[in-house]
Amino acid sequence: MATVATRQNQRMLVEWLEREEDALVEPMLRGILSTVPELSKGRDPERELRVALESHLPGIRRAFGDSSSKATLPREAETWARQLVHDGISLTAALRSFERGHADAWSTIASTLKESRWGLSPELRADEMEYASARLFDYANTITAQAISAYIDEQAKLERRDESSRVRAVTGLLQGELDPRIAERSIAYRLDAMHIGYTLWDASGTDRADLEALASELRRRIAPWQHINVRSDDGSLNGWMSCETNALNRGLHGLEPPPGVEASFGSLRWGLSGFRLTHREALEAKRVGRAIEGQAVTSYDDVGVLALASRDAELAQAFVEGHLGPLGIDDETSRRLRETLRVYLQERGSPAATAARLRLHRNTVVKRIQRVEELLEAPIDRGSLPLRVALELARVFPR
Repeated sequence: MATVATRQNQRMLVEWLEREEDALVEPMLRGILSTVPELSKGRDPERELRVALESHLPGIRRAFGDSSSKATLPREAETWARQLVHDGISLTAALRSFERGHADAWSTIASTLKESRWGLSPELRADEMEYASARLFDYANTITAQAISAYIDEQAKLERRDESSRVRAVTGLLQGELDPRIAERSIAYRLDAMHIGYTLWDASGTDRADLEALASELRRRIAPWQHINVRSDDGSLNGWMSCETNALNRGLHGLEPPPGVEASFGSLRWGLSGFRLTHREALEAKRVGRAIEGQAVTSYDDVGVLALASRDAELAQAFVEGHLGPLGIDDETSRRLRETLRVYLQERGSPAATAARLRLHRNTVVKRIQRVEELLEAPIDRGSLPLRVALELARVFPR
């Protein structure tokens, strides 16, 4: 508990703060602006910061005058913290400003307490400085936490507004209802470029964070020079990137999405029409990829023919049945034979190359191909396009 003498000195300090506000505000103002030059992005950074700092003075006086008082972030200081978000000031920079303000405030107060005009004995001065330090720390710690909370809250609001604006702009572009020049400004994405569209979706109850994490991983791997994504009504994440021609294949090599997350990609396309087309391709690749068991990443370049051939399910199923017969049955043995034949045709009828890709013995491949010919009741035509298409369709429409 403070002694009578200490309480008197506390009142003297409060009175000093009332008389000489600038003595505390000016060092904080200069120190923060010099330490955090990013604050110059504001419309009138010095005036706005001064208003925020001056709003703290009543709270600091209460903190020194009443050890039981509770600090509350002043309205002006909260407004300043929220404005930082709109000025593009990072949370890290905001924290540096809070820390520098606290440091400069304490430096000024400590220097004042050391002045001879107070007439303090060394013991009383030590007690007074300990008390002042503790009270200032409590105040700064509390209002910093509240300011950070206000910053994060404003950031979340801005992100929601920005995302809503992006969604409207992208939807307008895709539907041809928005002037491309207006859309470019709204989404900060150039349309006179090459685009790769993609869509990421949740196949098993994954939360939004996993989709965002995969989008960040794609940016890291592909290193596009521009990128945008928006959330769709069904919860999937649709995006576009502009990058080098071979960057997508390099970036997708070895990509393993989180469990439950799947991804599909369109082809590289140019301009506004390409922006729309690659998105459609990504959605078609998604449709095909979802139908193929165990395929988490699907590229339209790999399934384009299958996507086109599978648009009419009834006709596609009839096509499979007509060309594969009993080989099109959906059981483990038939699936194994179809996959062997599919790779065999891709490898131009080479049992050795097929065995290497499937990690089988060459004789196993030969026996499976013989069994396929028995089921088809004809020798395999290695150049048959209908047979190749039927094998691909069987992956989507097993009987």
